[in-house]
Amino acid sequence: MPLQVDRDKLRRQVSKVVKSLRTKSNGNLTLREVERTNWGRPSRYTPDIIPNMLEMFTLGMSKCSVMLNMRISPVSWLQWEQEHPEFNSAIRYGEMLSRGWWEEQGRTNIKNTYFNNTLYMMNMQNRFQWTRKLDFGGTAAVNIAADGGTINQDNRQVTINVEERVAKTLEILQEVGAFKQISNSIIEQKEDDAEKKE
Repeated sequence: MPLQVDRDKLRRQVSKVVKSLRTKSNGNLTLREVERTNWGRPSRYTPDIIPNMLEMFTLGMSKCSVMLNMRISPVSWLQWEQEHPEFNSAIRYGEMLSRGWWEEQGRTNIKNTYFNNTLYMMNMQNRFQWTRKLDFGGTAAVNIAADGGTINQDNRQVTINVEERVAKTLEILQEVGAFKQISNSIIEQKEDDAEKKE
């Protein structure tokens, strides 16, 4: 059923407010004075809501979940953040409590085979901006030629000899039994075949 508004009653109330403002301002009512008046119901904010809010954050709730459970509109939440520094500080502390709860869940369930680690990882990436990229803080440019290359990282140059690295890698793979060593005669035979084709 739509809300029925008694327009005459509303008009009388508004004119009453305007009349009281005019008497306070000696008949000269400015727009600035009208804007400064407190319209609407008083704010529900009291410092007593902070402990309840922090308790919800300790359960791992997000800001949105806390707003919904405390029945606070996002507009009021943002206004309280700006107007009340203790509320703003409590939110920052609450976000740390929430993150701590989620990290504790990951730490305590690391050996639990029924723990959904993929869901946990995605939650942490989206909620706390975790990333799987490794950032070492520097930039690196790699230019590798056929005979070697140079890596420039943080104004240091490191020369890489590709042939030495390939030889060392093959030696390690052979030691662990990943493949059998190819005799030099087979390599030379393949090189001769390649030269004949050219």
